[in-house]
Amino acid sequence: MPAPMRLLRAWLFRERAVRGPGAIELDVVERQIDRETAAVSAAAGAAAGIERNLDTAKEDLRGAMADGVITPIEAQSLARTLVRTSVAAHHHTTRLEALR
Repeated sequence: MPAPMRLLRAWLFRERAVRGPGAIELDVVERQIDRETAAVSAAAGAAAGIERNLDTAKEDLRGAMADGVITPIEAQSLARTLVRTSVAAHHHTTRLEALR
């Protein structure tokens, strides 16, 4: 299914093809679509950053376990939490990308 913003832009393009008294309203709609697209892009960028930070945390966890800083039991608990968070962040990022 196409992204909602793409559908709105396609509708706007078709509406603009027929010039009429609604031109001002279409300008308002276009500005709103632009704002929403920018907001989704910013959120998707932030979500991707969170995913990168989680990957770094996983690497740090592996290093701490290898260095003996934390016990295997602590590492296992932290690893489970990181994996769950990583999966949730990935799904969130994917959903945001689909909105573009």
